[in-house]
Amino acid sequence: FLAGLRLATLIGLFFIALNPQDRTQRTAFRPSRVAVLVDTSLSMRHPVEATDAATTPPISRMDAVKELLATGPLMSQLQREHEVSLYTFDSTLSGPHQVLPRRPADSPSSVPETTLSRDWTSRLEPQGSETRLGEALGELVRQVAGRTLSGIVVVTDGGQNAGIDVTTA
Repeated sequence: FLAGLRLATLIGLFFIALNPQDRTQRTAFRPSRVAVLVDTSLSMRHPVEATDAATTPPISRMDAVKELLATGPLMSQLQREHEVSLYTFDSTLSGPHQVLPRRPADSPSSVPETTLSRDWTSRLEPQGSETRLGEALGELVRQVAGRTLSGIVVVTDGGQNAGIDVTTA
């Protein structure tokens, strides 16, 4: 009996030495996200470039942005690889106003690749008295903390007149 107990103990120790564990492995898919930030400060009302007012009416910077987002290739190219979130900023960050789903190039779809809602384009009215790009970037990073963010596209006239420097944000 004692020999059997010793043999059972040795087998048990050998089994423990093998260190058997129940291992599981999960594969999780996190969609790639890109944030598009559009400047809505008053400086976006200025014309894109100086034109001869007698021949062609000047187009504002914001009108050029609306055209870029609605009809340009930018949004459809981003949507091929990423889920696109649309934000506005002036003195503060606002949004996301709309989240456009990922649409791979090979997926059949009867819906146009980019459909910006009227609500989104109505929010693109220059009204902010200052541009705080540094704070907007910092706030965006805080909002998406813990989620995948592949990139940030900033659409602005480049005139930062308040807040922290963009390089420190």
